[in-house]
Amino acid sequence: MNEPLRRIGDLAPGVRYRIRETFADFDGDELLAGTELTFVESSYFPYDGGHTLTFAERVVRLAEIDPNSSRVLDDPGHWIERIVDR
Repeated sequence: MNEPLRRIGDLAPGVRYRIRETFADFDGDELLAGTELTFVESSYFPYDGGHTLTFAERVVRLAEIDPNSSRVLDDPGHWIERIVDR
């Protein structure tokens, strides 16, 4: 069973995640549903409530000041799920 995220801070290094529903990040880059990513690290920038999420495959930027990416921050489990090995 795949486990949805409760908070962006719950992303764990080395763990694989799947995008559940397509969304655009703060830079307007689209993350397509079904995309699998391996989390590396994150950083937070308080000025704009910005989260930089570094995955092995790409970087994703989310910001509280951006209506599109703030939806992901408000309910990350709707958008991203942890891939659980069977």
